[in-house]
Amino acid sequence: MKHFTHIDGLRAIAVLAVVFNHLGIHWLPGGFVGVDIFFVISGFVITYGIKDRLAKGEFSLLDFYDRRVRRIFPAMLIIVGLSLIYGYFALPSGDYASLGNSAFSSALFFANVYFMHNTGYFDASAHAMPLLHLWSLAVEEQFYIVWPIVAWLLWKMTEFKGIVFASILGILLSTSLLACLFVTLHEPKAAFFLPYYRAWEFLLGTALAVGYSRLNLTGFLSAMLGVIGFFCMTYALLFITEDDAFPGIYALLPVIGALLLIASGLYTNWWGVRFLSSAIPRFFGHISYSLYLWHWPLIVFFIFYKGGGELTRYEQGCIFIASVVLATLTMYLIENPLRYMKMSAIRRVSIGIVAAGLVALSGHIINAQEGFPHRLSANVRGLSSLKVMWDWPCSQTRAIEGLAGNEWCVLGADWDKASRKGVLWGDSHAEHFAPEIHEVAKQQNLSLLLWRACPAYASYDIKLFRSKMPEYYLKCANSRKRLEEWIAEKKLIQTMVLAGAWRDQPEAIYKSDSDIRSRAYGLKLMKDGFVDLFKVLPATIDHIVLLGDVPRFSNDPIPCARRRIDASLIQQSCDLDILNSAEVIRRHADTDAVLKAAALTDKRVIFIPSAARMCTDKNCLTYVKNEFLYRDSHHLRRNFSFVARTALITKLGLTEALAIQPVKTE
Repeated sequence: MKHFTHIDGLRAIAVLAVVFNHLGIHWLPGGFVGVDIFFVISGFVITYGIKDRLAKGEFSLLDFYDRRVRRIFPAMLIIVGLSLIYGYFALPSGDYASLGNSAFSSALFFANVYFMHNTGYFDASAHAMPLLHLWSLAVEEQFYIVWPIVAWLLWKMTEFKGIVFASILGILLSTSLLACLFVTLHEPKAAFFLPYYRAWEFLLGTALAVGYSRLNLTGFLSAMLGVIGFFCMTYALLFITEDDAFPGIYALLPVIGALLLIASGLYTNWWGVRFLSSAIPRFFGHISYSLYLWHWPLIVFFIFYKGGGELTRYEQGCIFIASVVLATLTMYLIENPLRYMKMSAIRRVSIGIVAAGLVALSGHIINAQEGFPHRLSANVRGLSSLKVMWDWPCSQTRAIEGLAGNEWCVLGADWDKASRKGVLWGDSHAEHFAPEIHEVAKQQNLSLLLWRACPAYASYDIKLFRSKMPEYYLKCANSRKRLEEWIAEKKLIQTMVLAGAWRDQPEAIYKSDSDIRSRAYGLKLMKDGFVDLFKVLPATIDHIVLLGDVPRFSNDPIPCARRRIDASLIQQSCDLDILNSAEVIRRHADTDAVLKAAALTDKRVIFIPSAARMCTDKNCLTYVKNEFLYRDSHHLRRNFSFVARTALITKLGLTEALAIQPVKTE
């Protein structure tokens, strides 16, 4: 098959953009669109090869899959395997079990589905998932499995010519694109990870591969297309951010840019094509696959080793150089020798499938054995992963009359027998208080419905912005409306407990799309939202507890806390970030002031300044009864012992706060 050297250079741009973005190079916020560039390249190159062999009568599905196995399996399986080996010595059991599960999914090429379901607010962050980048490889492999069969059928029907072929390809492409645009607004994770909503990117490359020979572009016109493509890609790399709803309409820029640059190099050898075809870009293009595979595990494992935080420039440079060296060695010592090894196609494919199965089985065993917890001391097991630290089974999960569904969590006393009923309302910072509130409410014969949604002040008027979720404010407003209507209809609720991650929210609060969001403006709107809420809540609710936010770490404290407990983990020695009392109070001062001022507007409201109550004159509480309190930089753990939980309840004053209070009178 003809080799297009400028495509090697385009691969270099794509992989370097992704690597620099992952390293934290701030001037390249849109570097993640390099994956979309890869998808266009794959669609073009794969379809060009299929077309070439079909035209010569040499196409074979076995031969195609043999080529894919030789190209993809060796380096990928070795890096997954090495990650599992290193993880045994470096990761606590919970994170190691998750790594095993992701290795299982990656080896079987459905990592995109796995990470779609396991990269959420309560799951491990990206920097705790060494194989997260393999989601894109899974999407590519899923395309490689389906498209050759579809292409073969289309060739038999149309030989890639005529109105029938153009119509079928156009329907497939436009359906995928329109679905992507729609789903990005409503289910952005699905649009990001699933192949149906990414297929249009491959199919644009496909359309170029089958149609470019029928066009007769002049050198000047093709060069202009290349310039336009270059600017589209550059704009995407420099100005698209992770806050944008992606892929959606934003993905059109890098995809069209890549398409135009590929097309330009097919017709003329203008200076942009000559640059892409020069030695350095081609070198990075040749190692692009191995470089993509290596860079992310190196970043993740190093950040874990150092205990979190951003990479310094020196660290960025060292990881980049290490990635390039390892990628080069992998290409010359593993990829190329195995790729060109003399062996029958059926034997190569069989060996590849068996190897992938063995890696998948290893990952499954690691996950089934819960990450081999016996490796580590018993004390560290409670801090073994974000999932473990969030583990707390709700004592009552039941249907609630007037609310659809049968999975509502109820805290405290039995809902049907309690002397009072209430609602714990808020975001994840309401959920992290749930175990403590449950214990207190149980003692007071109080039953509380956990309304896990959004901060209670959010409404159709006082909106909250969340990146990648354009309709987040609407979900919050609808949730509030639903709860208010249920409260008004059933007249069951006497107590309301409101909690939230107040500290981070002011910059995200707005009233109209034309607002310029700022902290000062957001603080004002937060107070207005609470005042409005208190006016709306009926008089039957005679007791409202407004819980302040907890003190926050500047970095994730968990790696350091683990290291203190078990030095056998491969982690850098560290000093746990001490929560200085004066600094904590300063950081919480403006939101606590707003909460206190809002509470004073209604006689039913009691404000609990959690941050202040967890702090002494010098430092704030991080350990209770020798148990570390935190799950990450701003959430409390939910899995510590009853003794530690009781001590925290006392420290926060929750028993007094939730006690039935008489309505205040003049």
